[in-house]
Amino acid sequence: MEEEMMDEGFMDMMKKIYNDPEVLGKIITVDGKKMSLKDFLAMAGGATAGSMAGGGQPSSTKTPGSGVAEAELNEALETVETLRKELNETNLLNAKLLYVNKVFKANNLNESQKANVIAAFDKAETVKEVKLVFETVSENIPSGTKKEVVREARGFASAAVGKSDKPEVITEANQAVLRMQKLAGIIK
Repeated sequence: MEEEMMDEGFMDMMKKIYNDPEVLGKIITVDGKKMSLKDFLAMAGGATAGSMAGGGQPSSTKTPGSGVAEAELNEALETVETLRKELNETNLLNAKLLYVNKVFKANNLNESQKANVIAAFDKAETVKEVKLVFETVSENIPSGTKKEVVREARGFASAAVGKSDKPEVITEANQAVLRMQKLAGIIK
């Protein structure tokens, strides 16, 4: 009796999932391929969303009370939950990486300060906590550690260095130089 009630409760829960287009329309990635949750459940359980919505029974040849269809559905739900956890972990890691990089780029920190910043971000367990840690760290880093941008004066780069106003004229001439100039036709 109790098992039948659990079976009915489980089937009611599955009907709700199969009849909710928002849930079934969620896009997930399985083995590098993107697919809707509806397609994933159909692939994993052998039942389509239309068959569950229409008659309330899966279209497979297995009977609902046999436990095989329930096992497949449970496995599919566990897989969805596992994928959800992995996605949340990836989002958390990406948020930590993003905000740590922002802090490092905005401030000139030494190695011990960088280690302290990383330790502070490692303690965060949700994306909201990561944002809060970022705001706290950004406010508490001393302003003397900000990177200073070096700018040159506008006319500085175009001025020649070490050039005098008048060119120097060499007045001494060597006999060999004068002979070469005469032969070249430069002087007479």
